Amino acid sequence: MIIPADRLTPEALRAIVEAFVTSDMPEDWSTELPLAVKVAQVIRQIHAGLAEIRFDPITESCGVFMKEEE
Repeated sequence: MIIPADRLTPEALRAIVEAFVTSDMPEDWSTELPLAVKVAQVIRQIHAGLAEIRFDPITESCGVFMKEEE
């Protein structure tokens, strides 16, 4: 299930993105950037439609997924 970012509080959105950035972020992203910069980049990608937040009802967890280029 896709969760629109505008349905989340700013705090919830940031927490989900921080979890992604600190554990699931692709290795080709720069490790030199501060956490706040990485979080801001991912949030911009979500708002631009390049990434989305999905909820899995089976595991009762959510995460950020980058959309594939079509």
